[in-house]
Amino acid sequence: MIGRAAANNFKKFVLELGGSDPFVVLEDTDLEQAAQIGANARLQNSGQSGICAKRFIVVKPVWKEFNEKLVRKFEEKKVGNPLDRDKYVGPLVNKQAVDTIDSQVKDAISKGAEVEFGGSRRTPGAFYEPTVLDRIKDDMKVMTEEVFGPVAPLYVVENEREALETANETEFGLGASVWTTNLEAAGRAIEEIESGMVFVNQMTKSDPRMPFGGIKRSGIGRELSSFGIREFVKSRSISTKSAIPMSND
Repeated sequence: MIGRAAANNFKKFVLELGGSDPFVVLEDTDLEQAAQIGANARLQNSGQSGICAKRFIVVKPVWKEFNEKLVRKFEEKKVGNPLDRDKYVGPLVNKQAVDTIDSQVKDAISKGAEVEFGGSRRTPGAFYEPTVLDRIKDDMKVMTEEVFGPVAPLYVVENEREALETANETEFGLGASVWTTNLEAAGRAIEEIESGMVFVNQMTKSDPRMPFGGIKRSGIGRELSSFGIREFVKSRSISTKSAIPMSND
């Protein structure tokens, strides 16, 4: 609707429409750091951010160890009033958002997912426990929809090739985080992952010095940096053939 209104008035527009950002963990990486940053990336703003890590795609050789480390990091994240310094996970925006998250988790469980941690509402209020799900499959809602809450689905793949293919199996393309100490593997991920932003060994984030935005159904156009400024200005071409006296002012 916004795009149609803008087009009817010959106006540019920028849309950031959310995402299902992959958090890809390859074999050659620091798993402790990946788990620590992964927990922060999934639980920032209680999981209510377009650039939260949404799908944890882990190669099989390090899957069990990463799973254990991620669960321990989730256990450290206390739920409660976000104004309390010892609380990390606050409420969701409303109870309808909790209903949506709860239905996505229940869908995964009904199709064979295992709850490694959490998996329940917290009452009173619109709270949901930080949750880690394992044994994730392609047809589960946590893989096909945007999960806008503190739920981390772990999807196991055989190798790097399958990891990159799985990362792209989504209608979204906002950001991506890839974890590896192999320079060549990092280069392949940067080249092949279909997203507007790729971060290596760090969480997906916004920075005013960098263009921010996605591809596919994650939006159109860019915010921030010089690219963001140019989205909302009109360029002019001026050409003169003869010399023009210049003022000293």
